[in-house]
Amino acid sequence: MNERYSFLLTILLWLAISCLAFAQGITGLTSLQTGFGSPIAAHSARSLALGGVGIASQTTPDALLVNPALMVWANGAAEVLISGRVSRLQESRSYPVYDSFDAILVYNEYTMNDHLFSDINGAVRFTVPQDFMPALSVGVGTFAYYSHDYRYKEEVRDRYSSGGVIDRVLGWNNIEMDGEVRAILLGAAAEPTPNLALGLNAGVIFNDLGTTWSVDYASPDSADTFIRDELETDAMEWIMTLGGAYKVSDRVTVGMRAQLPVGEWDLKMDREVAGQVASTGDSTLAYKYPMSLGWGVQYHPRSIHRPALMLDINWTNWKAAEIGGEDTYFDDVLEIRAGVEHRVFEFIPVRLGCAYVPSYLDRELTMTLISLGTGFQAGHFQLELATNFGRREYRLDDAFPDHYYGGVDRTDRDQVEERIMNGVVTVTYTF
Repeated sequence: MNERYSFLLTILLWLAISCLAFAQGITGLTSLQTGFGSPIAAHSARSLALGGVGIASQTTPDALLVNPALMVWANGAAEVLISGRVSRLQESRSYPVYDSFDAILVYNEYTMNDHLFSDINGAVRFTVPQDFMPALSVGVGTFAYYSHDYRYKEEVRDRYSSGGVIDRVLGWNNIEMDGEVRAILLGAAAEPTPNLALGLNAGVIFNDLGTTWSVDYASPDSADTFIRDELETDAMEWIMTLGGAYKVSDRVTVGMRAQLPVGEWDLKMDREVAGQVASTGDSTLAYKYPMSLGWGVQYHPRSIHRPALMLDINWTNWKAAEIGGEDTYFDDVLEIRAGVEHRVFEFIPVRLGCAYVPSYLDRELTMTLISLGTGFQAGHFQLELATNFGRREYRLDDAFPDHYYGGVDRTDRDQVEERIMNGVVTVTYTF
């Protein structure tokens, strides 16, 4: 028993430090290059800790988003879920330095960014009293589908001149992105026959994106460059999810869901250039987001103290994405997520997970994420904690070429390193 307590205490301390100090999903890069934003895979601590699975296993109120059919197998007459996500993205950029034989000596790091972001999601589920079928549930909630959050700051220095080292500040380069694609969802689920669950949700989309790109010169004689774009939904836009699940046996549950953005989402744009209004909603840009199909399976042993195994496979049709009626030439994405949940004690689980997440932009951007979490139950309250982390390297063009400061642009692409982590805290109350 002492070994169990020591093991659990170690996990809790590590989780507490991670949740306070780290996080962030794959953001920024996709928003910066495409404007679509970055998909958010997990909206509760349990799902995040299990690698982002949930299509056959997530019966808490966030099932409204993940697979609405699973709401009928939830606990209690009603449940309320509130989930807070704290995120961190560390990004460093460097360029190669060559010797006289054109061999790379070293990569010179010229900027490092470390920023935190956060959001809140929540839902309520109710069981509807009726005598026509085994179970019927409804739910309402709000969730973020895509994140646009990103920050880039770079201090530009003139370190060398003909007279030697002078280390003079020339200016500051900045990119700031904020906003998200969020929906207010209403859903229903039914169990028409024992062990078969069907469900759907429909939601109104709110897409709000702000982007600032600026060059601030240290010299008062140089004119600063500043561009600010504000984009938001121009009319009522919709998204819908269809879901189903089947209990093959007491131990095995399978699930399927289809996430269907409805039509194109029109965004009106306001632009400000160098402090002057360039456009005020006169232009509209249409985004066609992709359809997503997912399949999941859960193996749950009869004993609660044995590990439960979960696996999700999700395919997203990014090749069908469009901007302004034009093809984007993205790659379809097949994600694989897996998790295991083991109960150290009856009300205290330990969860581990991993996720293989390719990028629709480039296979070089593929990331493997590792996750960990636990939870506590006290009466009607359930508190859950989770964190995940990953790292990747890739090449990217210089965001601010050297000619802005009178230099010669580099021909080589920058080397970018990202350290990505997420921390989620979820509180659930069951009536």
